[in-house]
Amino acid sequence: MLDKYGADQDPYCYPGSSVLRNRLDLHDEESLHEAERELSEIAVGNLRLYSPP
Repeated sequence: MLDKYGADQDPYCYPGSSVLRNRLDLHDEESLHEAERELSEIAVGNLRLYSPP
């Protein structure tokens, strides 16, 4: 199967898809994007903003 770049199956993707292997074991592209957005929001919320004295 060709991946979305027109090459052979990418070894970093789940077999038969163009979804990157991930720690959440999400095989659906939309579910992975949603999880990435939610995790990014959490990470941004934990950032400390520097304000000079």
